Amino acid sequence: AVMEFEFLKLLADTHDKVSFASVGSNHCRYRRGKTNLGRPIDDWGIFIAKQIKHRLDDNPDRFGHVKTYVPAPNDESLTVDLAGLRVGLAHGHQSSNPDRVPDWWAKQTHGGQPVWSADLLVTGHFHHFRVQPTGMHPIHRRSKWWIQAPTADAGSDWFRLAQGSDSEPSMLVFRVDQSGWHDLTLLRSVPAEAGELSSE
Repeated sequence: AVMEFEFLKLLADTHDKVSFASVGSNHCRYRRGKTNLGRPIDDWGIFIAKQIKHRLDDNPDRFGHVKTYVPAPNDESLTVDLAGLRVGLAHGHQSSNPDRVPDWWAKQTHGGQPVWSADLLVTGHFHHFRVQPTGMHPIHRRSKWWIQAPTADAGSDWFRLAQGSDSEPSMLVFRVDQSGWHDLTLLRSVPAEAGELSSE
């Protein structure tokens, strides 16, 4: 929570508009054993996002241009309009395998769920980087894209053992506008002696 808030302060001080969105995950859902308790919004990650929103709301002069988004209480995903592009967010645990994410998204579209209108879906559950077109948007007839964000941790034995591959830790950054997403970059750590970040 502290790192997220510090990052938001930096963004708020350097940008005219900032959007902060959080969705629930299988990591942070309230549970007893493997059984989920309560509603999807009963999630520690969303709880932290709400606490950060309270901190932002306490200082409207500095943070009035920061908007916070969380899903509706019974939803696990959401879509945010960013500079004219509809960006859908889901943790990704809704699918048991990364190859099934496009099918999950297609069903969400058919059922009018929160990510139905998204031009781009971003997930993070599967601990590796992937970019893939997944059909055509039903309204403006442009490709819909799925971006599976890489993990920022030190690697995932769970994913490596389950899928047979792994992904270098990095942070995903990209630019959006009405025409789509651009300038996708992976910021990754380099050995400490190099003393800087490099991008891929």
